[in-house]
Amino acid sequence: MRPNPATLAVVLASILPGIAAGQQSLPTTPPPNPQQIVPDQRLENVDQRLLTAAEQLKRAADDGDQSRIEEAVGFGRQTIQEVRDVFDDLPQDKRLAYEEAFLKAEQALQGGDPRAGAAAMQTLQQQVRELVQRGT
Repeated sequence: MRPNPATLAVVLASILPGIAAGQQSLPTTPPPNPQQIVPDQRLENVDQRLLTAAEQLKRAADDGDQSRIEEAVGFGRQTIQEVRDVFDDLPQDKRLAYEEAFLKAEQALQGGDPRAGAAAMQTLQQQVRELVQRGT
C-alpha cells in the first residue's frame, strides 16, 4: 500500500525539526570575510577544523573511553595551534583579539574534560567567525 502524500508530509514535518535540533547550531560555511583577514580557503579550513575538533571531543565525552578522550583533547590542542598559525601574519594589533580567544580555548582543554573542550572549540569557532567578519 502506498502512503498517502498528506500523511507523509505530516510525518516529515513532525520529525524534521527534531533532526535539525540534533545538529550543531553553528553554520558550517565560512563567515563573510570582507576585509580579507585571511584567504577564504584558509578560513574555511579553520572553520571546519574547529568544528571537527568540537565533534571529536563531544563523541569522546559521550563514549567515556579514556584513551579516546586523551586523543580528542590532543587533537583539540593541535587544532588550536594550527588555527593560531593561520593568523600569525596579521599585524600585532589585529592578532591580539585572536590570541585571547586561543588562550581561553587552551585553558579549557587543560583540565582534560572533553565536554568543556567541545564547548571551548565551539566558542572559539564563533569568536573567530565574529572577528573575521568585523575585520579585526
